[in-house]
Amino acid sequence: MNKTLVDYRKYVFSLKDWCAFALVLSAISVLFGLVLFESLKIGIVFSAVSSPFVFARLKDYFKQKRLEELERQFCDALQLMSASLSAGLSFASCIGEIANGDLSVDGNLGLIQKEFANMQRLLALNISPEEAIVAFAKRTGSRDIQNFSNALCESLQAGGNLVQLVRNSASALRVKYDSEDEIRSLLNLPRFNHRIMMVMPFVLIIMMKTIAPGYVEPLYTEGARWILVVVAFLILLSWYIGEKISDIKF
Repeated sequence: MNKTLVDYRKYVFSLKDWCAFALVLSAISVLFGLVLFESLKIGIVFSAVSSPFVFARLKDYFKQKRLEELERQFCDALQLMSASLSAGLSFASCIGEIANGDLSVDGNLGLIQKEFANMQRLLALNISPEEAIVAFAKRTGSRDIQNFSNALCESLQAGGNLVQLVRNSASALRVKYDSEDEIRSLLNLPRFNHRIMMVMPFVLIIMMKTIAPGYVEPLYTEGARWILVVVAFLILLSWYIGEKISDIKF
């Protein structure tokens, strides 16, 4: 496969992503090591144990975020394509127009413009527009883009109304993404409250150490450290349960 083509079903960490990963592990070391157990070695152990889970979680997050950005840019591109088709341009000409046009006035469409440029190169190799769209849809792994590519192939083979297909698809995707944004806005408050609850035990410990350190000193004796182990386990368990509850598929 051409190295310039991005497989959106996979994700490779960039330098910025690795920095975010290191920052999360450092926060875990500080919170569970220095704050909770007053031991950096214990914090390093917590970071080492949790690193595979943190890596998988960040990877899924970054991959999903990139795919969502691509899908929304694809919807915007379909709206532009609908206007061009209504003006009498062919489907191949619309691909070239989006690939070579200045889309800065229409917002950030960098991802989808690169993909349309790849489609244009395929068209120059005498590959049909529907085959170029199908190849792009397969790389994305997006159900919405794959549904559009299937409908496009059927419409081109049956001689359907291409203008109406693109216009209706763009409108349907816009309604879908707007609904998803409303659902996310409703879920943001519970997620925010959950994150606050996860941080509060560490904040309270820091406050007690600052205001009245004598109250928490008994927790750091050899026998009482098991209480901190139970607290750490409950914090991790509540984080896992909260993530599962808020991870709503739609």
